[in-house]
Amino acid sequence: MSKRHLTFVCQNCGAAYNRWQGKCEACGEWNTLSEEGSDKPAGPGRKPGKGRLFQLQDLAGDAQDAPRIASGIGELDRVTGGGFVRGSVLLLGGDPGIGKSTLLIQATAALARAGVADRIQVHVGDALEVLSERKEQFDVLFCDIDKPDYPRAARMAPERVRRGGLFITDNTLWRGDVVYAAGNPDYKPEYQPDQKLRAIVEFNGMLYQSPDWFTTIVPLRDGVTVAMRL
Repeated sequence: MSKRHLTFVCQNCGAAYNRWQGKCEACGEWNTLSEEGSDKPAGPGRKPGKGRLFQLQDLAGDAQDAPRIASGIGELDRVTGGGFVRGSVLLLGGDPGIGKSTLLIQATAALARAGVADRIQVHVGDALEVLSERKEQFDVLFCDIDKPDYPRAARMAPERVRRGGLFITDNTLWRGDVVYAAGNPDYKPEYQPDQKLRAIVEFNGMLYQSPDWFTTIVPLRDGVTVAMRL
């Protein structure tokens, strides 16, 4: 099987590179590199293909809601759309001491009283430590941990996401300051780069350079990275 060949081409001058970078060294322009790739090796008389096709799901018609397992806690069931969906993963986040563990204990007790506690798995603790203890792979892995730990998450994710699965990460544009931290002197950040910002820049670079992921950053609020496991 041939290896997929990726090339990043400057849209201003046509210079090509084997990986993405913020500045084109040939013409000096910023953010002009665009990914071009092919599943077949380039050869004489053959031009590499451009872009990738994705089949979109038709949203027309009536949708059927998935069966749900109610926790018995009214507000929790309300924010989960009526309860837990079989096979789904629910991330509960918040500041330390806000009551995450208390809520999960209450939900577990309510599920036990309803006789369905064996259908729900609850893990409380450091996210990366919990993930390292789990040996199975997931269809979707969502990352919104402490920002200095983002590179650790990037190193762990390939072994925890099935091929075709998604690794979704929040806050990867960080108010847009990643542009300055990545080396663009024309952008003036609101804050000077700190440990969090440097870790996010490192994380973004790790995903884009890794052969394990097909990655894009969605400019939604503070930036959401969606990486598909190859």
